[in-house]
Amino acid sequence: MARGNAGGPTLLQDEADSAAVCKLVHCALKHYNSKNRGDFEYPAELTTEMKATGISFRERFWYHVGFLARRRNAGADDEWQHFFAELRFNEWTRRPNVQTCTILGR
Repeated sequence: MARGNAGGPTLLQDEADSAAVCKLVHCALKHYNSKNRGDFEYPAELTTEMKATGISFRERFWYHVGFLARRRNAGADDEWQHFFAELRFNEWTRRPNVQTCTILGR
């Protein structure tokens, strides 16, 4: 059900945005895990706090995503890692290509 707040985003739009960000994050982590010794995962549940920034530059569309992830099978006390990823939308495949995905603070 949508919340009507005078021109602000609706709950349905927030959920759609969160789902789109989640797809970008999963794409970025798949790339990271394939290039590094890591088996990081992102929580499956969607939240309205999930955000990404998209910009158009030189006729290309880019995404910047910051997110927290931790190793698969991590215990409750295991540390979350803060990641940054940059993805470029590929107009031929209609999919994002990961340009970089890294753990911040390393």
